[in-house]
Amino acid sequence: MKPKGDPSRSFVSAIAGGFEKACPNTYSDKILKEGENARGYDEFVAVLSCGAAPVGLQLHPVHHVLRFTREEGGDVGGGGHHEPAPGG
Repeated sequence: MKPKGDPSRSFVSAIAGGFEKACPNTYSDKILKEGENARGYDEFVAVLSCGAAPVGLQLHPVHHVLRFTREEGGDVGGGGHHEPAPGG
C-alpha cells in the first residue's frame, strides 16, 4: 500500500509496512473505502492480512481492519480490529 500524501493513508501505509515486514511472502491488503465519510471528514479503511505471520513459534493467518479519519483541524484518529484465524 503506497502513501499518496494524505495523512490518513500515510498512517495506514506505515502500519501496513510493519505487516509486510512480518510476512513478506504472504502479505496482502485491500482498500475498502477512501474518501469523505457521512460527516464530511476524510476517511480511509483497509484490511491488512498476513497469510502466515509468526505468532510464538508457529505461523498463523492474521487479519486486521484499520479505519482512520482526518477530522477538523487535520487531526488523524482511528482504530483497528484484529481478527485471528479460526482456531488461532
